[in-house]
Amino acid sequence: MTRKPVGRNDIPQLFRTTALNRVEPLLNRLNPEGYFGPGGPKALSHERQFIYPLAYFYKTPFPGNPYGGERRILDAAVSIGTHVARCTLKSGEMEYESRGYHGRVVDQRFLYFWIKAYALLKRDLPLSIGKRWESAMNRSLRHLNRRLTGYLEQERFNWKSFGTGPNHAILYATALYQGGLHFKNKAWKANALEFAERFAKFQDPEGYYPEGGGPVCVYSLLSHTGVARFALWTGKKPFVDACHRAFAYEQKICYPDFSYVGLIDKRQHYSPIPAIWGLFGYSFTPEGRAFAARKMAARLKRRPDLGGEDSALCLENFESWQHGPCARIRSWRGETFLGNRICFVREKGWQYDFCVNAAIVNPRSAFRLADEKVYSVWHRSLGALVLGTQDKHQPRHNTFWAKSGEELGVFLGGRIGNKARPRYVEAVYSNGLTGR
Repeated sequence: MTRKPVGRNDIPQLFRTTALNRVEPLLNRLNPEGYFGPGGPKALSHERQFIYPLAYFYKTPFPGNPYGGERRILDAAVSIGTHVARCTLKSGEMEYESRGYHGRVVDQRFLYFWIKAYALLKRDLPLSIGKRWESAMNRSLRHLNRRLTGYLEQERFNWKSFGTGPNHAILYATALYQGGLHFKNKAWKANALEFAERFAKFQDPEGYYPEGGGPVCVYSLLSHTGVARFALWTGKKPFVDACHRAFAYEQKICYPDFSYVGLIDKRQHYSPIPAIWGLFGYSFTPEGRAFAARKMAARLKRRPDLGGEDSALCLENFESWQHGPCARIRSWRGETFLGNRICFVREKGWQYDFCVNAAIVNPRSAFRLADEKVYSVWHRSLGALVLGTQDKHQPRHNTFWAKSGEELGVFLGGRIGNKARPRYVEAVYSNGLTGR
C-alpha cells in the first residue's frame, strides 16, 4: 500500500464547502417561528441542528463565505434557539410528536450543536435572549447529568439498562461534556468523561457498539462519533484505539458504494445513502483519511441535498479533522467475516452476505418490522437486489427451499466455520434441515 501526501486543506475543505452550499436551501425551509417544516412546532426534527452552521458562517470569515456578519443569518439562528428554549420544560425535556408517537425527550443531538452555536454567538445576542438560552440549556444538561449518574451505578451497559439505545447514551455524555466546557462545570465534565471511558470499554473487539446484543451499522456509527469526540477532547489512548477498531468494522460492513449492509442486528433498514457521522474519527490514520474522503464523495454523488444535521456534521468533520498523508486504498475482495456471526463475499460486481443470528421479532414493536435481515445480494450497478427479512407479518421471508422444492421452514440460526478448512456457512431451519 503506497501513501500519497495531500494538501492540508484538500479533504476537510470539502466538508465546509458542502455545508456552505446548503445555507440558502435550508433557510428557505425555516419557519419564521424557528422550526423546520413539514410538521408543527412539536415535531422532532434534526434540521434544527443547522443552528451551528448558521452561527459558524456568521462569525467565521474565510474566502468564499458570503454570510459573515449578515444579519439574516444571525436572526435565523436566534429564531431556532429561541423556539427550542421556549419549548424546553422545567425538567429540561421537550414535548414531541413523531410518527404517531408522543412524549418528552431531551434532544441531545441538537443540544450539543446548540451549545457550540451559543459559544460563537454569545456576544452578539441580546442579554435577555442569552439568559433564556442558558436557562434552557442548563435545565437539559442537569437532566442528562442525572441520567448518566444513574447509568454509572450499573455494572454492565446495554440497551435494557439504559432504557434507550447506547448511541443515545454516549451522545448524552458528549452534550454534557460540551456543556461542562462552556459553563465551566467540572462535575459535569468529570461525570461525562467517566461514563465515556466505561462506554469505550463496552465496544466489541470487532469494532462495533451493540444496540440490542449484536452488531449494527448506522447506530454504531453514532456511538463511534461520541467516542471520537472524547478522543479529540482528551487525546486518551483508549478512545483513539476505539476509533481504530471502529474504522476496521466500518470497512467490513460497507458495500463498495459506502452504503451499509442491511442485515445486522435489527433496526437497520437498507439505504443507498452513505452516512457521514464521525468521519473525523477515522482521520487519525492515512487509511482512515482516504476512506472518509471517498465516503463523503460517495454521499454527495448519491444525494447532495444535505439536511440541517448533516450540515452540522460536515462542519464538525471539518473542524475536527486530523491532518496528514492519505493512503491509496482499495475495497476488500474475496470473503471476510464478522467473527462467527456474518460472512461477506465479493466477486466481480457482486456481494453476498449471510448472518447466522436469528432474532425474535416482537410483534408489538414498530422498530422490529422487516429490520432483521439474514441474507442479502448486492450488485454495483443496482444496489441491494435481495434482502432476506424476518418480517413479523411474513415470517418465512428469510427462508430457502431445498432442491426438491421442499420448504425449509422458518430460519432459526446457524453457524459459520471461518476457521475450518474449507470454510463453511450453515443455516438451520425449523423443520430440522440445514443448508450449507
